Amino acid sequence: MSKPKPADKAAAPRVDSLAHKVIKFLQANPDETLDADIISAKFDVPRAGVHTKLGRYVELGELARTEDLESGKLIYSLGPFAHKPATTAAGAGFPWAPKQPTKRKQRTTFWIDVGTLKIDKGISMPAAKCRAVNWPTLLDKMEIGDSFLLQLEGKYAIMKYLSFYKQATGKTLSTRIVDDGVRVWRTA
Repeated sequence: MSKPKPADKAAAPRVDSLAHKVIKFLQANPDETLDADIISAKFDVPRAGVHTKLGRYVELGELARTEDLESGKLIYSLGPFAHKPATTAAGAGFPWAPKQPTKRKQRTTFWIDVGTLKIDKGISMPAAKCRAVNWPTLLDKMEIGDSFLLQLEGKYAIMKYLSFYKQATGKTLSTRIVDDGVRVWRTA
């Protein structure tokens, strides 16, 4: 068996994996040892895969695996490179482990009795913060081969509108980014 290497960040067992559970248990109970039968029963996993699932962490030194000569069973304990338990909740004992995702707050369902709302009359609506561009006024004047230059910032506004315009009129326009901005051509 090769000599254990110090554990690195890539060796962090996935939270709630068998290796994570075994290491956490042994950190909380450093004088305990576990064999495959106990691990299988304690962590509700099939016995057949225990050694395979923990083998990587034995090689990395997070766990130590020794043979009990009397029973012939392989026994697990904390390895020489096991990290000390941390007090943080996510990744506790594994300061380099990825943090568990935080749970989103449940949104409450909005409900209101619309009969209780008062309708107001004569209140003027404030002007919109951004004005809509009246593209049809410009595009309807264009003939095949005509083009116009638009600031680069207007690229997404015109491109979004062009598909609607083609569906409504059957006229095809194409855009190209040029040195001065975006040029729009009527092609059909």
